[in-house]
Amino acid sequence: MSNNTPELNFYNIKDLLNKDSYVIPMYQRNYAWADQEINQLIDDVLDYQTKGSNNDNYYIGTLVVYKQKDGSYEVIDGQQRLTTLSLLAIYLKNESDESVLCWYQTDNLNLSFECRDKSTYTLQALFNKTLSNNGKHLANKQEDKINPAILNGYKIIEKTLKSKVKERNTTLKAFSDYVSTNIKILRVEVPEHTDLNHYFEVMNNRGEQLEKHEILKSKLLSAVQNDSQLTTVINTVWEGVSNMEKYIQTAFNTNLRTKIFGEDWKEFKLLSFDDLTKCFVEDKLEKDSQRKEQKIEATDEDQLMSVLQVLSSNKRFSTEDDEQGDDSERFRSVINFPSFLMQVLRVYIHGKKQIKPVVLAEGHAKEVESKTISLDDKALLDEFESHILNDAATVKDFIFYLLKCKFFFDKYIIKRQYLNGDESWELKKYLKSNSNSASYNNTFGNSTGEEDDDSPDGGLNKQTIMLLASFHVSIPSMSYKYWLDGALHWLVNHSSEESLNADGYLKYLTNMADSFLFDRYFAEEQLDYYEIVYKNGCQPQGKPDNTQSINDTFLRYGQIRNNFIFNYLDYLIWQDKGGTKGKYQDFEFSFRSSVEHFYPQTPDDIDGMTRDDLDSFGNLCLITHSQNSSFSNKPPLEKLGSIKHKYLDTNKKGKGFPNLKMVELSDKLDGQWSSDNQDVSVYRDLIKEHERNMVQLFVTEQ
Repeated sequence: MSNNTPELNFYNIKDLLNKDSYVIPMYQRNYAWADQEINQLIDDVLDYQTKGSNNDNYYIGTLVVYKQKDGSYEVIDGQQRLTTLSLLAIYLKNESDESVLCWYQTDNLNLSFECRDKSTYTLQALFNKTLSNNGKHLANKQEDKINPAILNGYKIIEKTLKSKVKERNTTLKAFSDYVSTNIKILRVEVPEHTDLNHYFEVMNNRGEQLEKHEILKSKLLSAVQNDSQLTTVINTVWEGVSNMEKYIQTAFNTNLRTKIFGEDWKEFKLLSFDDLTKCFVEDKLEKDSQRKEQKIEATDEDQLMSVLQVLSSNKRFSTEDDEQGDDSERFRSVINFPSFLMQVLRVYIHGKKQIKPVVLAEGHAKEVESKTISLDDKALLDEFESHILNDAATVKDFIFYLLKCKFFFDKYIIKRQYLNGDESWELKKYLKSNSNSASYNNTFGNSTGEEDDDSPDGGLNKQTIMLLASFHVSIPSMSYKYWLDGALHWLVNHSSEESLNADGYLKYLTNMADSFLFDRYFAEEQLDYYEIVYKNGCQPQGKPDNTQSINDTFLRYGQIRNNFIFNYLDYLIWQDKGGTKGKYQDFEFSFRSSVEHFYPQTPDDIDGMTRDDLDSFGNLCLITHSQNSSFSNKPPLEKLGSIKHKYLDTNKKGKGFPNLKMVELSDKLDGQWSSDNQDVSVYRDLIKEHERNMVQLFVTEQ
């Protein structure tokens, strides 16, 4: 290797984990990947394995290392993915016979942590299978040695991988083979005598390596490179949309804001990119006239920009007369900018352009979905090259559509609000209040959007928030938010104020929830999301009139296809118990991913239940991994006592409750299941009745 040039080599996972030794230095942060990152990785790998040919490689990114004197490699960047790949390989080794990952069957663990004995011990113990039942029953002396984040990462893989493999109609053996040889990582070995402190500064300097969406921006601008007016319009829209935490109105000065979004800044009346360009031209003419009258010289920001100026500038667009303050500190979007671009492209191609995926007449759901616009931002450049970058007219049309979608996204899709030390899901619109200042009011409410559940639409704002939140927390992965695809498609097609109202929107979202449930998660023959959204308009095709018609196979432990089943049920319970003024009026959705048994699989000191009863829907609940750890294998009475103390015997009205289904089950058990009556048959009858009540909510018309 040259003294000045980094050495770059692609490694498959077999070579990566089977040859050199790697050390995570103490200055690196602790292992932090959890549900979202790990499940995203598994989903991505399975997509590449099952949708393409089995020879297609999946490129996971880079691993930057520095060779130490003892021959081992210090990991400078990429430790999260390296640790996760090690956990994945360990799980595949542990769960398969010796013919699978045979190269990983001996003492080949090649990853350790400097000055972090717990991390090294936990990884080695998982590799050696010395943690009893994978850490579920640790001796007290062992608990002190365990790194919980690494153990949790292993448990996430353990809980989700088999079901995901089964859902993709592949096998653990095929998945293991693909992981071993087809996942590729680029190992970058920095030169000897490199100043690592300087390297970190370079690595963290924004702009050293262009993101895909930045490359896309340059390609879009290249389509209009000879027109500085169009370049300015496209750049302004792009920069405004790319800040997903801020409302799109704030990307424009107040004069432009009024021209685009109306006197109150809350409507979108423009019909085309030409209309948008006209607003910019008028704004510039008016500014030029004012400066001429006041004899003020134009500033650099008043000038039109060339493509070269746009791409060489590090300055983000901002408005000097926005008095609202920094709402990027107040709100958090449910999606990032690259993923939002994929969402808008999908709605644009399949909705506005009505371009259908080309498949066989009787294409399988997975084949249809593979031919549609992907929501995975890894396909960002390929998809835009295929559909948008062919001519300037299409570029302009898409940019206008992007602006329109961001407006409806901001107004009609929930955001996480952080205000005065509290956080909550909110659905708010950006509204001019007085002079050039703005306020955030409920999207649906009385004339000003104030909190008023007695107004015609006041309660509907909260209902919409709850239903949208149930979708969002069920699918944390950015690449699989098909509910957002469905919502955006409906919103842009009902963009007039007359047709876009609270009742219509909530009805559509409810239909989408039912269609996801009965046409996909409960269906023997699953419809693809394209057909659900674009062909059926989210009108459920398979919703039955009674619970007997529901296949309870897909309600059993290990067979549940999506956590939305639990979250949507919690929404239905919330509604059934009075909604905004009911028993659980203050309940709020949070991210939960652990499907657990209320009556434990291996109970301590009490009789067990049959596997059929244990795995039934009535005995299941969705909680967080930390709650699962605290519940562990505690007997039902102890769990019930804890739930009574924390929730049932309080006046919290749902605030802080982890799972309404679990609370409803506990409420049913309370008084009928006690220390004097722990007959398993009594519990079995109670959970069966609970299951019937819960499933009935799925078929009851909302």
